[in-house]
Amino acid sequence: MPMLTRKIFTANIKEIKTKGGRTFLYGKEIEQVELMGICFEHGDKFIKILDYYSEIILFKKPETQITSERCLFKCKLYVNDSKVSLFCTEVSKIDFYGEMFFIVEAQKLNEKEKEIYREKEGR
Repeated sequence: MPMLTRKIFTANIKEIKTKGGRTFLYGKEIEQVELMGICFEHGDKFIKILDYYSEIILFKKPETQITSERCLFKCKLYVNDSKVSLFCTEVSKIDFYGEMFFIVEAQKLNEKEKEIYREKEGR
């Protein structure tokens, strides 16, 4: 069964909620996320990236290679005491046009999902 993946920005991470050991973003279950950003620092077990909203630390395996400054990161979600941690499972190079498509898709999808979620919640 494929993992439930969402394209997000760092600003969306604070909206991730947990219930019964499952994670949700705007009422939709997710298991992993895709983030796009510029990698400005990395070590054996972490990557620091910057997207259009803020910087974030992603955890990674030592053998995960960063081959470009601008990358697309697939990450599994781990929530502990309401704190979300992201573990990078895949890194791929992204070009300028891929970055623009990612931004448009993530922005539109998250706006739509947020609106639907708030209507259901009565806000």
